[in-house]
Amino acid sequence: MLNKAVLVLLVFCAMSSLGANKNSRTHPGEISGVVLTEDDLPAINFQVCTQVESTQSGFRRSKTCCSTTTDSEGRFTLKNMKPGAYKLLATNDAEGYPLNDKTLEQAVTVDKKKVSTSVTIRLGERSPVVVAHISDKNTGKPLNDALLDYSGIDCQSSGNVLVGVEGDYALPVPADCDVAMIARAKGYKGWVYTDAQSPSRPVLRLSSGQRKILNIELEPIGDQVSQR
Repeated sequence: MLNKAVLVLLVFCAMSSLGANKNSRTHPGEISGVVLTEDDLPAINFQVCTQVESTQSGFRRSKTCCSTTTDSEGRFTLKNMKPGAYKLLATNDAEGYPLNDKTLEQAVTVDKKKVSTSVTIRLGERSPVVVAHISDKNTGKPLNDALLDYSGIDCQSSGNVLVGVEGDYALPVPADCDVAMIARAKGYKGWVYTDAQSPSRPVLRLSSGQRKILNIELEPIGDQVSQR
């Protein structure tokens, strides 16, 4: 499951790789290490991303690239790294560690005199996660091209996920914040989260580490029911 930010970053990584192949330039630097959860357990199947900050024309810019994934022991290796300062981030939306969580950043420097750099990334508190299965209300067919989106009501936060796997979506949300949540897909009526115990207050509020399971059935518009 990918959110919009991760999709953009993956495209950026792909373009960078193509550029590197075209110019046939390589760099000897390597960053390796392990990602551990807040319980000191291996963080498995986490994306490991590098972030580089620079100043151009007086503006501070940041480039992020997610190019590798941790293995069954939480270990990772980043190769062909230029000498310089980086911030490392480990992210997994389904586990409550979104890419935009700045508390997950760890600084590391690749020294041109030292080929390999080792680091341990220790993750903090998990964000709450909404785990949703989105399907066609009439056929039960999973929808992989839907958009699951939230907006904070009493906090300044928003986010979405727009690529599902077999209709399953995972979306971290801020802790202890009322959020409005919607789901929609082309050819379907929109869906708005409503608490069955409090229908007059259509917001969701979760605490750190909580997981909310939702089964969302989108109703097709008109004759589209037979086409999908």
